[in-house]
Amino acid sequence: MIWLWLSTIFGYVIFNLFRKNAKQEEMLKKQNDFIRSVLALADNIDKTAQKIDSTMWVSADQELKTMFEDIKNMQENIKKFTGKL
Repeated sequence: MIWLWLSTIFGYVIFNLFRKNAKQEEMLKKQNDFIRSVLALADNIDKTAQKIDSTMWVSADQELKTMFEDIKNMQENIKKFTGKL
């Protein structure tokens, strides 16, 4: 009788851990896909920022220049985070 009780508890524990592990793996895949999409977007922003920087029309307006410099700083932080610096 005790053997049946212990095997039931053990089976439930194993099943519960397996279910939690499957949920965690699914969440990790979704997070990984999200991070990849954000990195792709950051790369596109970096390319666009470099094109804008090369034209130098931003320097005429101080507010645009400040905003552009903030975007470039954000890009540098993203590159440091991803290891692409």
